[in-house]
Amino acid sequence: MGYTNYWYIKETFNSEEWGKVKKVATALLKDNPDIAGWEGQSGTEPEIDDTTITFNGVGDDSHETFLLIRDVEQWEKDMGRQGRADPEFGHFFFCKTAKKPYDEQVWKILCAARNSAPEKIKIDNDGAGDVSS
Repeated sequence: MGYTNYWYIKETFNSEEWGKVKKVATALLKDNPDIAGWEGQSGTEPEIDDTTITFNGVGDDSHETFLLIRDVEQWEKDMGRQGRADPEFGHFFFCKTAKKPYDEQVWKILCAARNSAPEKIKIDNDGAGDVSS
């Protein structure tokens, strides 16, 4: 069993909210030697765009890929998951990091999303207790 970050997204982030999250993600991830792209391969870059933020650790310090989705309504349609969201909290996501170095960036980006749109995202992890408020 590994250390895991959890989050529910209730609705799509608007442009202003997502812009704030992207700004934090860019500052944390760009030119960071502990960060790689989706597969965790050295020399690959995280993806930060208008729809998602994705990254992993590097090499042996990679684990599960972090994926934060801006438009959960579109994602729901694309994945054929209409009607599957928790009625109170929204869509459930998680990223098991095993507390590897990139976990710090995962948590900080989730906090940035919560700070940007507290009514749209609820976050938690295996070490913090309920930290969504």
